[in-house]
Amino acid sequence: MHKPQDVQFVIRGVSTSDLEMLYSLSVNDNLLNLPPDKDILREKIKASIASFSPGATVADPEYIFVLEDLESGEVIGTSTIFVNYASKAHPLYYFTVYDEYNSVEGISVKKDHQLLRLGWETFGISAFGGLIIDPRYRGLPEKRGKQISLIRMLFLGMFPELFHTMIISELMAPLNPDGNNPFWSAVGKKYTGYEYETAFHYARQKDRRFIQDYFPKEDIILYPHQKNLHRSIYSVLDTGRPQQHILTVQGFRYNFRIDPMDGGLQYTAKIQEIDIIKRGGFYVCDSLCTGKLPELSVLIGSLKAGHFYGGRFPADIHGSKVFLSKYILSVLGLNLGDRVYVSPF
Repeated sequence: MHKPQDVQFVIRGVSTSDLEMLYSLSVNDNLLNLPPDKDILREKIKASIASFSPGATVADPEYIFVLEDLESGEVIGTSTIFVNYASKAHPLYYFTVYDEYNSVEGISVKKDHQLLRLGWETFGISAFGGLIIDPRYRGLPEKRGKQISLIRMLFLGMFPELFHTMIISELMAPLNPDGNNPFWSAVGKKYTGYEYETAFHYARQKDRRFIQDYFPKEDIILYPHQKNLHRSIYSVLDTGRPQQHILTVQGFRYNFRIDPMDGGLQYTAKIQEIDIIKRGGFYVCDSLCTGKLPELSVLIGSLKAGHFYGGRFPADIHGSKVFLSKYILSVLGLNLGDRVYVSPF
């Protein structure tokens, strides 16, 4: 069976055998929702496998995708969808960023400072998280990071009924060279007394109640002279800038909310507003009759018997059919006549 040259990777649901490779990836970025802790990762893998399985009941569903090198079997990227990102047990806390105005002779005049107002949600939000790409594969023309990021949106298009209508993605703010976050140092530590690493540890255990307990209920004023604080709020970690661009292109917008932990920006979109979903749909698989590789590049997703496979592949589309090479059909575990979700890449 002929293997096309540019078909080197596949995206699939995480499996138990991925633990060590997932751990290696998590060490690179130390994300809040994909921590470098094998016990936590093991439980998250179990939850993901159960979430993909038809008919399974999962208390806190999440879907973990991995990007696998077909030649080496190495996992070089991962991303996650959280179904219930806000609950009564684990609220989603945020600061809303406000401009304040004075009325001068009937005219609204913006003050030179901004306000932070604490709020929280307990229902109705699904979220993206856990996005990591091996540093060796970042910034390459093949756009591996874009693939593992967009596959989450494709999955939403496949099964919108599994998720809340509102989707959020939180972008991490930059850290100082010493590993501390300037926003937390100026705001969080002031009210809680916790060092950033201590607060991060509690949050990783899904224990963020200290935010509601210690942060003031009245507005916090951000003064113009607090330049480092302002830069922290409106900046994104260098490794998160490609994701910020992807979100914006796909229809996500900054909603003037930031994470109380690090000042990270919050982007939101409704499922039906996401571009790759608006342009996607279900097609029936067929086999290419020619050895010539199609010029069209698409993102494909398939879920069969609890096993998800997908990725970016060359394909032809005619009417209700998507035409793939026999090799790609084999990689994705597809048969002729199977239905798959497809969107232009």
